[in-house]
Parts: sequence; structure tokens; C-alpha cells
Amino acid sequence: ALQSHGEVLLAVCLVLAATIKTSQLPFSNLLSRSVEGSSPSSAISDGGLSVHCGVVLLATTQPLWFSAVGRVLLASIGLATAAFSAVVAHMHADRKGGIVTAAAGTLGLIYVVLALGFPRIALVLCFGH
Repeated sequence: ALQSHGEVLLAVCLVLAATIKTSQLPFSNLLSRSVEGSSPSSAISDGGLSVHCGVVLLATTQPLWFSAVGRVLLASIGLATAAFSAVVAHMHADRKGGIVTAAAGTLGLIYVVLALGFPRIALVLCFGH
């Protein structure tokens, strides 16, 4: 079925909002910058809690973005972030940066699970993460 421009725009906006919140590519540096000044424990707990909100948003609004455009966009962003994070996480000089980058990569893989149409599994993975 063909989609209207409004449905495509809604899907892109929801994926964009979640992408920014979960620090996925091209916004992958947002989370690492937000935890720079914090102590390691508060940075990890604050960052760890807030980044999962994007996955919850996508899982609960799946009927609104679950189209060909939304699925391809979400899977592409997730795979790109996971691949990028797998390389970059090993290059960080500090533990905090490595953990933050690895978390973004894990969320990228959860994006792929969402794009495949498994929101409940994505939520279980998200809450377990």
C-alpha cells in the first residue's frame, strides 16, 4: 500500500526523535558529551536511564512508524551505529567513553530488533540492558 506524505513524515519524525534521544548516528557524540563532567557512576546511571526512552517511544508507537520507510530507516541507523560503535569503543582512552559508545551500539542492535517487528523483545532487551 502506498503511504501518504503525512505518514512518511510522521515515521521519519518519530525515528528522528528516538535517534537523538538514544544517541544513534549521526548524533552519537551527544551522549558522550553529556557525561563528560559527571562522576563515572552518575554519568552511567543518568545516561543509562535516559537513552532507553527512545526505544520505549518507538516500541509504544510502532503502528505509527512501522512502514517500509520507517523500518528501513530504523534498521539502517541501528546497523550503522552498531558497526561504528564496535570500532570506536575500543579507541576511547577512558572507561566512561568506552561504556557510553558500547551502550549506543547495543541500542543500535535493539533498533534492528524493532525494525524487524519485535517490540516486546526490544523492550525486554532494553530493560535488561
